[in-house]
Amino acid sequence: MDGLLIQSVQSTTQPTGTASLQKSQDSAAPASDSQQLTAEDQSKIQKLRQRDREVRNHEQAHLAAGGQHITSGATYSYQQGPDGQRYAVGGEV
Repeated sequence: MDGLLIQSVQSTTQPTGTASLQKSQDSAAPASDSQQLTAEDQSKIQKLRQRDREVRNHEQAHLAAGGQHITSGATYSYQQGPDGQRYAVGGEV
């Protein structure tokens, strides 16, 4: 995936369907205001944000549907974007 870092992390999403994990902004420094992103980078970020929303919504649906049968939260795989933030690109319950 364009040589970008992909990392799998266990989230703190609760089986009740309430997510307490947001996109991680503390593990990677975001791009500084003086650093301009290219149009290509901005496009990648937009695609990563969209994928992040899709993955998180999909896993939330699994958590909600699983009800009492779910014993742990969702696990997400992350990709670091050109802005230094991590975006969920895969997940499982």
